[in-house]
Amino acid sequence: MISLLPQRDFELFSPLRAEEALGLLSGFVKPIERRESRKPEPTDGRFQGVVRGNHFEIRRDIGYRNSFLPFIHGVILPSGKGSVMQIEMRMHPAARRFLLAWLGAVLLCFLLFTFVMPSGDTFSTLLLRIIPFFMLAFGVFITIIGFYPEAKIAQEFLRDTFRASELDPRE
Repeated sequence: MISLLPQRDFELFSPLRAEEALGLLSGFVKPIERRESRKPEPTDGRFQGVVRGNHFEIRRDIGYRNSFLPFIHGVILPSGKGSVMQIEMRMHPAARRFLLAWLGAVLLCFLLFTFVMPSGDTFSTLLLRIIPFFMLAFGVFITIIGFYPEAKIAQEFLRDTFRASELDPRE
């Protein structure tokens, strides 16, 4: 199923037992810090968040602002001779709501200016029809650029750290 907003769901199989994986995860997740400074600060590139029981809610510690940074929700379950990590990556709920409202408003303007507005060949009429299209495309573009590279970095870090392999969702 295709989602309007970026997301990534996947499962990893690790040869580590669930308890070992949770211990390892807890070792590189630090509590969430609120930074007052707007200047980029160096970080260790690991994660901030919480690990409770076999569940975790984390995000990468990047040292700069990125409203589209993936929030990672997951659970580690025992499975045979190892463990399975079920992971969901989503944008922050506030960023999701804002983006949906903003893209919806821009789409509405685009539709109104294209289908309701009287036709005309003036330059201003053309601009009123084109600007919302570019605003819509720009909103989609910055969302994709802000989310997917960070999601890929986090996914690769988790896979490498837990010596895990990705499970095929069709199985």
